[in-house]
Amino acid sequence: MMYIAIDTCVWLELLKVDTHPPYNHFDELFYWLDNKYLTCITTQNMIREWDRHKVNSKSTLLQALKAISKDSAEIFTSTTPIDTIYSPDLVESALDNRIARLDFLFKSVAEVAVENENIYVKAARRNLECLPPNHTGDSYRDTINLLSLTEHLKHKVGVPCIFTTINYKDFSDTKNRYHLHELLEPEFNSLGLQYIFFDNDKKNFARKLFDGTLRKLLPSFLDYLKLKKEQDEKAKIAKVRKVHDEDIDIPDSDFVTNCVELDRIASKSSPTALDQHLLSYLFNQHEGYEKYFLRKLAENGMV
Repeated sequence: MMYIAIDTCVWLELLKVDTHPPYNHFDELFYWLDNKYLTCITTQNMIREWDRHKVNSKSTLLQALKAISKDSAEIFTSTTPIDTIYSPDLVESALDNRIARLDFLFKSVAEVAVENENIYVKAARRNLECLPPNHTGDSYRDTINLLSLTEHLKHKVGVPCIFTTINYKDFSDTKNRYHLHELLEPEFNSLGLQYIFFDNDKKNFARKLFDGTLRKLLPSFLDYLKLKKEQDEKAKIAKVRKVHDEDIDIPDSDFVTNCVELDRIASKSSPTALDQHLLSYLFNQHEGYEKYFLRKLAENGMV
């Protein structure tokens, strides 16, 4: 088991990217969380931050989408360019689904590191002394997050944990955002807490967290999707083969794809010349295609 503490700024970034492809960072992370390969630790203040920002983040994204040009659509995908304009309705539905999943995660699944008066006092002292994460400015809330997390981890001896954030100004070395600030190193090292700066630029999006760390340590989400696709295809084949409880003996290769085309043609009142050519070709390939097509016509009331 591994723990991971994800800063609110990272969740807000993951919320918006790749809302359509099945292989995306958000769903990959939830694959690991749902299957208990990872356990999420959050803090009371991170939950407050999430509740404060989630609606505004969604509104900003949808407003940008509705005013979109193809070039500006790239804010919605971190890994590949958009070839078609996303539908605002589809994106809004995807965002609503993701927000609901995060709400449930924070309120019902994640371990919540709690605050107390001692943490408030320590955070105030760090703030006054300009110690990280306050060395570049006032970061009292980030200090509350950090102290809540480290206090929680004192009861998790021997279990590795990752803390990831986009906020390198508060947590990273002043000369290298990929390295933890030297004054935070003793605290992190004593708890087995690993710091990972989260890249949110298009070229290197999430690379260190996903490619450099999690994908090396945890089961492959891509392999899971491939297996699921194979299982879904087998289920489709089984469903399409059973036409009125009568099996049709057609080779599996291209079977589902061809039957989808037959379904499309059977639903039309006037097949085109191209449709007629395709029907002739498939009927010549195997008699089962003609049987399947005639039964679909019957189902549609065409014969």
